[in-house]
Amino acid sequence: MKRFLVLVLLLLSPLHAADAPWQVGLATVRITPTQPVLMYGYANRTEPHQGVAGDLYAKALALQDPEGNRAVIVTCDLGGVHGDMIDRIATRLGRSHQLPRHAVLYNASHTHAGPWAWVAKEETKGIAKPAVAATREYVVQLEKMLEQVAVDALSKMSPANLSWGLGMAPFVMNRRQFTDKGIILGFNPKGPVDRSVLVLRADDPQGRLRMVLMGVACHCTCTGGKNFQINGDYAGYAQAALQAKYPGVQAMFMAGCGGDANPWPRGEIAQAEQHGATLAAEVARVLAEKLTPIRPPLRTALQNVALPLAPPAPRAELEKMTKSSSSWERYIGGRHLALLARGLQPPTSFPMPVALWQFGTDFTLVGLSGEPVNDYVHLIENAIGPTRLWVAGYCNDVFGYVPTARILAEGGYESRGIDRGDAVGIFTPQAEKEIVAAVKNLAQQTGRAIR
Repeated sequence: MKRFLVLVLLLLSPLHAADAPWQVGLATVRITPTQPVLMYGYANRTEPHQGVAGDLYAKALALQDPEGNRAVIVTCDLGGVHGDMIDRIATRLGRSHQLPRHAVLYNASHTHAGPWAWVAKEETKGIAKPAVAATREYVVQLEKMLEQVAVDALSKMSPANLSWGLGMAPFVMNRRQFTDKGIILGFNPKGPVDRSVLVLRADDPQGRLRMVLMGVACHCTCTGGKNFQINGDYAGYAQAALQAKYPGVQAMFMAGCGGDANPWPRGEIAQAEQHGATLAAEVARVLAEKLTPIRPPLRTALQNVALPLAPPAPRAELEKMTKSSSSWERYIGGRHLALLARGLQPPTSFPMPVALWQFGTDFTLVGLSGEPVNDYVHLIENAIGPTRLWVAGYCNDVFGYVPTARILAEGGYESRGIDRGDAVGIFTPQAEKEIVAAVKNLAQQTGRAIR
């Protein structure tokens, strides 16, 4: 009789495995620099930061399905992550926790009010040595913290349910403004954007919210190039607002394909707070709705795609570029000439990591690296179907803009391509097809039903 009662209680218990098919682990670490370091983005900022308006964090979400498949997502309040660093971390996680490389995904919020996450020699010219040294020291510590937060999440797994929904961010604005003198970074209310807001939640078996992951396809550039105060931009303020509203809950942010989108209006920290509050309110609204359950199994895949680069322009044209009114044309032209002066030829391709995580038949997360423009959302929807899908950017390696054939034909800032060490160049229109083909291949590999 006693065994019978125990069996009945187990069947009726909300902790029964069938009611909570996932194991979820959560962890967070503060990554705010403790000494003045160089800030990400805006070439005019050659001095280290001068204060902290809001702390920065890395947050980990570890997942395990009933088959024992495990994976970890780490979101970072950083301008970008460097592929070499992420590969080193993933290799160590593979050794210590038997995680395959394709089961590790790091995403940067792309805040332009954060620190450098790597120090490239070609970017340190004219910058004071103490600032460079302090930044190098910070980057070494950052790598340790980004690894440890994943380890901590993997060590704290407990039963959970997952579900997801979509909201809308009204402040997302296309920034490719067409003028008589060409395309500038500005305000284009007629231009295409992805205003969807991913809302993915994890609940304990009793239905209590434990974690919310939100995603938005928009630059974190509210504060502008005159700001020297560290903060997470609108993404950081949204996370803080949600954690204040839901005590004990871990709020995370994942950047989408926002390479050609800026928040609007922008220019001040107050506007970062404003857009953060708007985003947090929208996420809270979605959380109050009945979301779509996400069921196992979890299948993860990763492919490095060789994106073709155009041959460099003739020397005369490169020299002309160095006198351009466009700062990025001057920079790219000068970098090409510097390579040629060393007797080197720019590469013909660049490896771009493309990730895809398939959650049963309920949800697909695509993780593109670099700074993809919003066109990729629709291209991928056309390739693998528009439902049960969210496409992120800034995953695993942020190396430069990833334009489409349309952007390359139009020109403008987002067409500038890759600038990483000796890898300098403009992607060709074929790059778009290579990326979409890779996503389709990964979707088929992981079992997504393609229409």
